[in-house]
Amino acid sequence: MSTTSLALPENAWRRRSTGGFSSLPRKFIAVLLLLIGIALVAGSLAARGRMSVVAPWFQIPEGLIWIVLADRVWRIDQTKVRRTLAVLLMLKGASPVGYMILGTHPYFSWIRLTEAAAWIGLGLGIWNAREWGRWGSGVWGLLLYGYYLASLTMGFRLIADSSPRDTKMPMIAMIIGAVFVASPPVALAIYSVLPSTRKDFTDAREATSRARAMPA
Repeated sequence: MSTTSLALPENAWRRRSTGGFSSLPRKFIAVLLLLIGIALVAGSLAARGRMSVVAPWFQIPEGLIWIVLADRVWRIDQTKVRRTLAVLLMLKGASPVGYMILGTHPYFSWIRLTEAAAWIGLGLGIWNAREWGRWGSGVWGLLLYGYYLASLTMGFRLIADSSPRDTKMPMIAMIIGAVFVASPPVALAIYSVLPSTRKDFTDAREATSRARAMPA
């Protein structure tokens, strides 16, 4: 029997690594992440004079990381997706601390400090491919989604009450807000339960165990 017939295509591992996640939803998510990154960078640059001095130092790098993450998702590079996401979460954890220390009006808040610890802890867990990091990111994403959805609903009710009845702006604002504000935590929750994510975490832990078992 010819060995040629047993050879796998060069990109066979890429098809298996999607974990059943088809090409169209993956590319849609990649484009959505790209738009979120562009919106963050463009919004930060456009509003520099009206924002806190420290805000662009966090929002512009965060937007750039969203763009890099979109590229990783598009290319189906699971390891780089995990590590890029981990850096993004740790940056989001550093942001509240930066605002408390370097903001226009420095302050201290246990709530913000707890939020920062949660973001950084989850980032470290995902970077090291820990199961608690994977499940924790899913729970955290769902909690944030509920919080953002409740906040958006209250905000849009106020907009609707103060807008003319014949305008469609409240509905348009609701759609844009739902996509660009509430979708990142949903994406985080979905990422945590994907078969490809579970496989990548398992492979990363096994690789680390093998590396530690090798004699120096």
